[in-house]
Amino acid sequence: MDITLRRVIRPNLEDRQSHVSDMAIYEIGGQVFLIAGYEGNTRLVSYEIGSNGSATFRGGLTLPGGPSVGDLGSIAVGAMGDLVVTGLYGQHPQVVDVRANGSLALEGISSFGRDLGRAPGDFELVDLPGGTFAYSISGTGNLIEVDSFRSNGSGVVESVVTVTGANGGYMAIRDVTIAEVGSATYLVAAVSGADTIISYSVADDGRLTEIGRIGAANGLGIHLPEVITSVHLGTQTYVLVGSAGSGTLTVLRVPANGRLQAVDHVVDDLGTRFDGIVAIETLMVNGTQLVFVAGSDDGLSVLQLLPNGRLIHRATIEDTLESTLQNINDIEVIQNGNRIQIFVTGTVEDGISLLEIDIAEIGLTRITGTAGQSLSGGTNDDVLFARHMNVQLTGGAGADRFVFDAGYGASGSLGTIMDFQPGVDRILFPSLPHLSNLSQFDIVSTANGAILTYGEVSVTIRSATGQPLTADDFTQADFFEFDSHFIGNAPDSPVFDYRPPAPDAPRHLLGTPFADRLEGAGGNDTLMGYDGNDVLIGADGHDRIEGGDGADRLVGGTGNDTIHGGATSADLRDEIFGGAGNDLIDGGYGNDEIYGQEGNDTIIGGFGSDVLAGQQGDDVITGGPLSDLIFGNDGNDFINGGFGFDRINGGAGADRFYHLGIADHGSDWIQDFSDDEGDVLVFANGRARPEDFQVNFAVTENAGVADVAEAFVIYRPTGQIIWALVDGGDLDSLMIQFGSDATQYDLLA
Repeated sequence: MDITLRRVIRPNLEDRQSHVSDMAIYEIGGQVFLIAGYEGNTRLVSYEIGSNGSATFRGGLTLPGGPSVGDLGSIAVGAMGDLVVTGLYGQHPQVVDVRANGSLALEGISSFGRDLGRAPGDFELVDLPGGTFAYSISGTGNLIEVDSFRSNGSGVVESVVTVTGANGGYMAIRDVTIAEVGSATYLVAAVSGADTIISYSVADDGRLTEIGRIGAANGLGIHLPEVITSVHLGTQTYVLVGSAGSGTLTVLRVPANGRLQAVDHVVDDLGTRFDGIVAIETLMVNGTQLVFVAGSDDGLSVLQLLPNGRLIHRATIEDTLESTLQNINDIEVIQNGNRIQIFVTGTVEDGISLLEIDIAEIGLTRITGTAGQSLSGGTNDDVLFARHMNVQLTGGAGADRFVFDAGYGASGSLGTIMDFQPGVDRILFPSLPHLSNLSQFDIVSTANGAILTYGEVSVTIRSATGQPLTADDFTQADFFEFDSHFIGNAPDSPVFDYRPPAPDAPRHLLGTPFADRLEGAGGNDTLMGYDGNDVLIGADGHDRIEGGDGADRLVGGTGNDTIHGGATSADLRDEIFGGAGNDLIDGGYGNDEIYGQEGNDTIIGGFGSDVLAGQQGDDVITGGPLSDLIFGNDGNDFINGGFGFDRINGGAGADRFYHLGIADHGSDWIQDFSDDEGDVLVFANGRARPEDFQVNFAVTENAGVADVAEAFVIYRPTGQIIWALVDGGDLDSLMIQFGSDATQYDLLA
């Protein structure tokens, strides 16, 4: 199955100063229209798309209000379609009529989302016995608003759900999706701030009740979940989660009780193109469930979701000089005639790439129903899925995938492949435990093929030529697409005569004024991004990484790395990941997100309102001049909010919370101060004494546990509130130390 570039739809002159922020597809009277919104000038444009790939401009519309068009959602109204445009700063969502000829007209201003501070960036609509409801994410990222919704876009606020962590910590909701299981309806939210996926039951009146959570704390290998969607396949409902920080796609099953269960988890590699994933689209074609994924990896991959929730890789396309696949931010997909049309836009290049897949090339998906069954493919790239033992699989022509998934604990003969083509076909074993390398198979040559044995199971392989097969005829890529380490068509590895590689020489890689992707290796590398929205990955070694101006993603990897986001005010919002090792990270300018990860890290937010997370290890974290959100996470951390009014969550361990003792240092909220864990306040003025402080108690609505007072620590000489401790009324002791003196005093004594 091949993905080809049909054309690039170039913007009109007035739209060339801005990139497309979102797209939507409409089918009206047998015609297909693509609607695109531009970020910088609040414009919508409409194109009629022919089954031959033609794109005809049908009109544009400039919306009133803020400087960017956000997500485009839709509701059906008779034979026509209404477009609901969200994300307009300072404006409520706006309702746009898509007319039969594809032209656009402003119909009205929606009234839902009005309590969220600005229009929501994303929302979901669902029809319930009590009416139609809209679920939207607040501009602050930690609220889900529930509105009753009418076809004209008006709404009435029914309830607001505040999403917090186990200790009341701030949570950044990135995306929501609706999942229906039988008569039950669930809303599932991707919460980036806690690497968590939360499921809610949806009542007939639209109200939400949390059912459960699954995420990194449960061992799920996700980091910064960014996008989520649901799929109903056969008798099962699945949720697909794309996590930008970990470059992963996770499949969660939604059972009848709504408690999510992990089914599959795949990781991007050089053979695929969804690192930094921000976009997922799905399409069912002739019984084959396809999944389209992309992000900052300068390309797009197509996977197939099997009925049991497993993923297999079908095709990948990389960016070229002709296409616009750099830093993809949106995908739309439709079946138009005998082709799949994929519309892709990114944040770097002008235009929308129209990619196509010939439906005939997808091939057949055949699944066994009983043990001993025979399955045959056709002349294209087929998937033969053996869920039972002792099966017989014949692929035929094309690049076929033979999937043996009889379940964990199977023993005996899985079956026979009748016509295997080495280097063309794939043999996949998704349920065999700890299988990750070709060298783990026992391969015995036969007169017309070979027998593969792993543990208690075996597969008989007959070659398509009828000739014997030896171990040298097989490669790593014949068997492994996805596992916990890599995904895609991995390069062959010397598994039979392995020798450790020589240490890598240091790399010195320099970027350009544009969007670059630079990767180090095993040495102590230097990576300089300069201007543009760069992706810099240090990998192994003690690396130096400089993002420069722009919105960069900086990843240290293993080793003690030094990472700097940017040194000028042209630096934008960077995402920085220290990786394993004791790293020094300075966000520089911009409202950055910084994650120390493993090791004892030193993190400096710099100029901006930053989100800082130390994560594992004993970290030293300093906010900066503005109001920051700081998480210490595990370990005995030292946290200095810096100048500004900061929100701080120390996490597990004996943490120290520092204040300079002057007015400009602000008044900091500490969300989880714990005397049981040995937390301590640190006041910089070494001449201060306990009698210089008083502690007042008062209940603050929505701050923490209801009816539990907060503790306000006041410095009497200035009257300033230095710290506000959430639920501080439950403390038995409140320890403080002054300057460099390690002596601790109890302010509650």
